[in-house]
Amino acid sequence: MGYFIDLLFLFVKRPAEGMRRIREHPSVLAALIALLLTGVIDAMSFRLMDIVGLLKSIGLTSQMTDAVTQAQQAPGTFWTFVTEPFVLVMLSVVVIDAVAQLVWKRTAASRMYVSLSFSGLVGAVLRVIGILMVGVASGIVLDVFAYGAILYVLVMGVLAVRFFYEKSTAKALALYLLPTLLGLGVLVLLTMTVGGPA
Repeated sequence: MGYFIDLLFLFVKRPAEGMRRIREHPSVLAALIALLLTGVIDAMSFRLMDIVGLLKSIGLTSQMTDAVTQAQQAPGTFWTFVTEPFVLVMLSVVVIDAVAQLVWKRTAASRMYVSLSFSGLVGAVLRVIGILMVGVASGIVLDVFAYGAILYVLVMGVLAVRFFYEKSTAKALALYLLPTLLGLGVLVLLTMTVGGPA
C-alpha cells in the first residue's frame, strides 16, 4: 500500500520521478487499485453531475432527460463506469505496445499499464474536484478542472510513451493518440453501417 501512495504522490508532484519508479518496479497490483479507484470516482462523478440541467439547456425533450436520470441511478451504470477504465487502459496499452514492438522492436506494456492507470486516477480526481466545487463556485471551475484533467492525462500519456520507449515527443504523441483515433474510426464505421440511413 505504501508503494501505491508514494507513486500517486509522485504522479502529482514529480511525474518524471514516478516514471523512473515504474521503470524500476512496475506493480500491476498498484495499477489495478488505481483503475478500481478511477472507476469508482468516475461513477460518482456521473451521479453527481447535473447532466439533466445541461440537456434541458440545449433543448432536449423531457423524455430524454428522464432516460438520462434513470441511467444515472441504475446500478448497471455504476458497474459500467467501474469496469470502463480496466478495458480502456488495457486496449490502449495493447495497441500502443503492439505498434511499438512492430515498428521499434521495443516493449514496455507493464510499465505503460501502470503509468496510464495512475495518470487516469489523477485525472479522475481532478474531474470530481471540479464537479464538487461547482456548488460553491461558478461553472467555469468545472471547465477548468475538466480540461485540466484531459490535459494532464494527455501530457502524462505522451510522457510515458516518450520515457518508456525512448522516442521523440512527436512520435510519442502520435503513438499515444493512435488508440483514440482507432476507436473513433471504429465508432464512425459502426455509425455508418449500423446507424446509417435506412
